[in-house]
Amino acid sequence: PGCTRDSRAQPKTTCQQVAVRVLRNVRVRPGLYEREVVLEVGAQRIACCVASSVITVLSREAYALVDSGAVGIAQLFETLGELPKFALVEVAKNDPAEGTFRRIYTLSSAHVVCQIEEIMPADLFDDDFLLPRRRRSSPLETSSQETTGTSSLLESGLLRPRSRSRSRPTGAAAAAAAAAAA
Repeated sequence: PGCTRDSRAQPKTTCQQVAVRVLRNVRVRPGLYEREVVLEVGAQRIACCVASSVITVLSREAYALVDSGAVGIAQLFETLGELPKFALVEVAKNDPAEGTFRRIYTLSSAHVVCQIEEIMPADLFDDDFLLPRRRRSSPLETSSQETTGTSSLLESGLLRPRSRSRSRPTGAAAAAAAAAAA
């Protein structure tokens, strides 16, 4: 569950339910997968993160789990009984007009290497992020007056993860990069 801080007189932490909406989960070739998800928090399901991942599988056990599509990245490491190694690659503000920032990191183990880029609204950590009056459109969403729901900017084509324009190592190169980071 996601947690937010209540800034009233007595600071306290309130945990919010996090929903994962899968936009894309594709096997590029055996052992290489691409995934895009939107993380939504609170009762209003406010988009707080668009995560794009490249998953390189290094073992048969991981291959069976990832190929089934039944587990997310966190559940993958948990099911394999591993705590992944975390390597932060980059944290940066995107174009101010986008109102977002991003972080890029790698989670790796003997079974799998996951390269992840997360794009989040610049005001994600503001105390009022989840307040009801705030139900304006998040920088990660566009809203339609005809519907009550929202669609991510990725779906509408207005936002593209910056990593797509950069070359990311994949397959053996990803494994080598993860090993070098270790």
